[in-house]
Amino acid sequence: MKLNKNELLQIYEWSYYIRSTNFAHLSDEDRKLVTKIRKEAMKQCGLKDK
Repeated sequence: MKLNKNELLQIYEWSYYIRSTNFAHLSDEDRKLVTKIRKEAMKQCGLKDK
Protein backbone atom coordinates (compact mmCIF):
# COMPACT_ATOMS: atom_id res chain seq x y z
CA MET A 1 0.00 0.00 0.00
CA LYS A 2 1.38 3.39 -0.96
CA LEU A 3 0.52 6.31 1.32
CA ASN A 4 1.36 9.97 0.97
CA LYS A 5 4.03 11.51 3.17
CA ASN A 6 1.54 13.16 5.54
CA GLU A 7 -0.22 9.84 6.16
CA LEU A 8 3.11 8.12 6.73
CA LEU A 9 4.21 10.78 9.22
CA GLN A 10 0.92 10.39 11.10
CA ILE A 11 1.47 6.62 11.26
CA TYR A 12 5.02 7.18 12.49
CA GLU A 13 3.84 9.60 15.21
CA TRP A 14 1.06 7.22 16.25
CA SER A 15 3.39 4.24 16.49
CA TYR A 16 6.01 6.26 18.37
CA TYR A 17 3.32 7.38 20.85
CA ILE A 18 2.20 3.77 21.36
CA ARG A 19 5.79 2.63 21.86
CA SER A 20 6.46 5.34 24.43
CA THR A 21 3.22 4.97 26.41
CA ASN A 22 1.56 1.57 26.09
CA PHE A 23 4.09 -0.74 24.48
CA ALA A 24 4.32 -3.10 27.48
CA HIS A 25 0.56 -3.68 27.36
CA LEU A 26 0.62 -4.93 23.78
CA SER A 27 0.93 -8.58 22.85
CA ASP A 28 4.16 -9.71 21.20
CA GLU A 29 2.35 -9.95 17.88
CA ASP A 30 1.00 -6.39 18.19
CA ARG A 31 4.44 -5.05 19.17
CA LYS A 32 5.96 -6.64 16.09
CA LEU A 33 3.20 -5.18 13.92
CA VAL A 34 3.63 -1.65 15.34
CA THR A 35 7.39 -1.87 14.84
CA LYS A 36 7.00 -3.15 11.27
CA ILE A 37 4.52 -0.39 10.39
CA ARG A 38 6.74 2.29 11.95
CA LYS A 39 9.83 1.08 10.11
CA GLU A 40 7.98 0.95 6.78
CA ALA A 41 6.62 4.48 7.30
CA MET A 42 10.11 5.72 8.17
CA LYS A 43 11.58 3.99 5.12
CA GLN A 44 9.04 5.53 2.76
CA CYS A 45 9.57 8.99 4.31
CA GLY A 46 13.34 8.72 4.32
CA LEU A 47 13.58 9.02 8.11
CA LYS A 48 16.20 7.35 10.28
CA ASP A 49 15.52 5.67 13.63
CA LYS A 50 16.61 7.52 16.76
